[in-house]
Amino acid sequence: MNQLFEKLSGLSNSKALVLGMVLGALYYFMLYDDGSAQLAQIQTLNQQLSEAETKRKDTEATLQEESRMKDAIVKLSEQYAFISKKLPSELKSSEMIRSIDVVAKTSGVSVKLKKPGSIEKKAVVEELPIEVTLEGSYGQITQFIYYISNLERLTRVINFSLMSQSPDGGIEKGLRFDGHVVSYKLAPEAEKGLDEKDKGTTP
Repeated sequence: MNQLFEKLSGLSNSKALVLGMVLGALYYFMLYDDGSAQLAQIQTLNQQLSEAETKRKDTEATLQEESRMKDAIVKLSEQYAFISKKLPSELKSSEMIRSIDVVAKTSGVSVKLKKPGSIEKKAVVEELPIEVTLEGSYGQITQFIYYISNLERLTRVINFSLMSQSPDGGIEKGLRFDGHVVSYKLAPEAEKGLDEKDKGTTP
């Protein structure tokens, strides 16, 4: 080692400068790290992090959509169960006529006509319309409509009209009600399946 230092100290300035430049060049090209490798690694990691963040957001959005759909299905199932409870398994005009008589007596109206119609089959439900004519005061008729609409089974009043009983068009002598009381029931599963099959085979 001492001999190396002696040789180096014996070099002239020009030789020492050349040797220094050669050693510097060797160090720069073989050992010097300007940070390019680290920068490339950092850039790669940033890209991977960006891709992972995109995947995370997509996953969160998918999970949120899944959660929303589950909530919607639960709510729809609850609504369907609630409506199903109000839809009877059978639909008889005699039962509906009895219900109309009870509601008419409770509200105080006078029933002049109760005419059952034909059962109408829809995609999900069957409808039984009953043509009804009533006479009574405005308050009595509105009570009748209210009580009918709040029966345990799903029932509603449709296509009705009110006409004055008084010659001058007033309501002193009461009103005449003409309309339809409609009750519903779920369509049989077999018929619903048949309808769907027919729809699928219809050209």
